[in-house]
Amino acid sequence: MYLKVNTIRDLVIEAAKLFKNKVYIHYQIENEMYSETFKRLLLIVHVGLTGISSFNYFVAYLGIMLSDHVTIPIDPNLNIDTLTYFINHDDIDIIFYETNFQFIIVF
Repeated sequence: MYLKVNTIRDLVIEAAKLFKNKVYIHYQIENEMYSETFKRLLLIVHVGLTGISSFNYFVAYLGIMLSDHVTIPIDPNLNIDTLTYFINHDDIDIIFYETNFQFIIVF
């Protein structure tokens, strides 16, 4: 079978469609081994993004959107209760933040 792919992204998506349940990576965190299947590459990720408006914020926002994932901007001035509510109810999978906002995110 011949697949027409133009980019590495196309190649990864086509491989994920063809080999959904096959393992594509094994990795270790501390003493635990983990595996991921190609199917995981097809999931849509909800990415929380907090920080001040800057070039880095824009690049992260644009990169998330262009990779077909969902960007959820988070106001860094939110109080901890409101922030917790948004994280739990917006189904956020991962949060990118600037280090000066770490004290808000890591709670």
